Amino acid sequence: VINHGDYFNTNKIIKNNISTDYFSMRFLTFVDRLLADEYEGKAVSLFLLLYLSLTTVMNDSLQSYLATSNTANVPCTFTLEEYACASLKDFTAEHLVSLLRCNLPGNSSHSKETWKVLLTKLTSVLDQALDMFSNMSKPVIGPAVSQALDVIGEIRVNRLTEDQLRDSDVIRKWFSGRLRAFLSSASGVFLHCLSTKNLSCDSYQQILREFSNQFDQMDQMRQELLVKYFIQPFLTKNSSDSGCVSNSNNSVAWLQKNLGRFSVLVSLSDLLKLNTDFSPLSALEVLSPKQTAELVVLPLPGLPGKDVIINTVFDFLSKSPKERRLPEFLYHLSRLSVVTPVNCTVYQTIFVRLYQAMSALPQEMEPIIWASVYDLTESAPMDCSLVPCPVSSHNATRVCAGVDSSALQQLLDSGISPGRLCDYSIKQYTCSQLKDLKAENLVTLLKCKLSENNTDSKETWKLFFTKSSAVLDQALVLLSNQSEPVIGPALSQVLDVIGEIRVNRLTEDQLRDSDVIRKLFSGRLRPFLPSASGGFLHCLSTKNLSCDSYQAVVKEFGAQFDHMNLEQQQLVLKELVVPFLSRPTSDSGCVSNSNSSVDWLQKNLGRSQFLCPSGTC
Repeated sequence: VINHGDYFNTNKIIKNNISTDYFSMRFLTFVDRLLADEYEGKAVSLFLLLYLSLTTVMNDSLQSYLATSNTANVPCTFTLEEYACASLKDFTAEHLVSLLRCNLPGNSSHSKETWKVLLTKLTSVLDQALDMFSNMSKPVIGPAVSQALDVIGEIRVNRLTEDQLRDSDVIRKWFSGRLRAFLSSASGVFLHCLSTKNLSCDSYQQILREFSNQFDQMDQMRQELLVKYFIQPFLTKNSSDSGCVSNSNNSVAWLQKNLGRFSVLVSLSDLLKLNTDFSPLSALEVLSPKQTAELVVLPLPGLPGKDVIINTVFDFLSKSPKERRLPEFLYHLSRLSVVTPVNCTVYQTIFVRLYQAMSALPQEMEPIIWASVYDLTESAPMDCSLVPCPVSSHNATRVCAGVDSSALQQLLDSGISPGRLCDYSIKQYTCSQLKDLKAENLVTLLKCKLSENNTDSKETWKLFFTKSSAVLDQALVLLSNQSEPVIGPALSQVLDVIGEIRVNRLTEDQLRDSDVIRKLFSGRLRPFLPSASGGFLHCLSTKNLSCDSYQAVVKEFGAQFDHMNLEQQQLVLKELVVPFLSRPTSDSGCVSNSNSSVDWLQKNLGRSQFLCPSGTC
């Protein structure tokens, strides 16, 4: 509320600063009236009067502009409400396109009522304007787009006849043309209304195809809205072709036609509800990693046994692990196994395939597979015997907590000199990028670090060897050719880890090939054998070695006999020799390839025979 003196000051400021155009003259007339004697001494709300006057002035100004302008563009300075309340009899399609470009982008919004008043007034040019707008615009995003599409849905889509709704050409004209720029902002209301229409399957699939084209323009919430309010309601409607399955030749075609890029947002169990004939195993190429994990873990109806599913999935993923997203599959497999009860036989089949994958896949996949092995071991039933050999974890976050490897990383990046390799701890190496580490560097590191009285955990060593896996085999060969034996407390732990990441990866054929075993135990593992732990030896005894392979192992342990203390010698007998020879097999005791008792004793017990109590060997 402003008094007379304030009016005078306001009038003075305005008269000094405003130009003498049509708008200004109207405004000054209003101010002069305020200063007339009839208002003197009265409390008047200047803001209310200003608003009322300006509304009239601006409306007149918009009408004046529209009546005299020859341009196809309209000014964005007027509000959408002002356009809606103006007389738009000479408004062209070009004008409407210009107005849409003013008001659709950004965060501004208007009421649906305003949009409906405006677009109803301009109904004669609306279709032409939408055609023009879709041809010149990329998808527009903003709250106003959703409101405008809701209104267009009311005054255009809702007026399509039954025949038009079932005519895919008509639908294509609307959704691939006029409405295309709006679709990425479709509201739940618009989508739900659309799902209730009596569309043909061809029409539905045409609409779905255009929404799929806009997939990348939508945020996740909008993508999920489309699944919830359009795809699932339409495909579950009771009709003669429920699920729109009749015009698809196979499961891949059905998924692509009816869910498009939105298929990754639908669980596998829901896909099977939408189409009971859907075959996930024949559609692996279009399933997401999460859906593939669901296929392996979840109890789904109408599918083959889990062993068939698991082997088919791993065969598919192993052919091209990067392109077919094996790492993401393993991530979801681990997560699902935590929250979903899975029986022991499923775990055992998965573990067989994981170990096979480590032997067959590129080495950069090894850390990922080991992480999955560890995660699945944690979630498996307590009484489920997954593998006869223990699997140690290797969690990088846990190992590297508080470890500063920045100085080492700089040296590694610039090419570290051999003389400085031993200046840093195994943990610091473990927590660095080792892509440029050479086999010779690894040998130098092992020689100095294994002889130290260090207390690095198996987890640290496993992460270290997994990171340096590309040069590990070559380094082990070089180390085994060194003349001096390697002695140190870490040897036992290191051999356990090498057993996990190398011996446990051997295939059935390799385990039964004595040349492969001889190369491994008489070569790469030789320096470590005198320090073999009971765990390593027991694990080895459970392998499906041939008798020739077993005898090659015993021969090398015999060659290291003098480097072992008595306790170590007895471990070899107790955890390897006796368990392996006692197994019930077609050649139990490995007697068939021995000519005599002396020959059998030397081949199968070697120097351990002297430790064997009477009557047990």
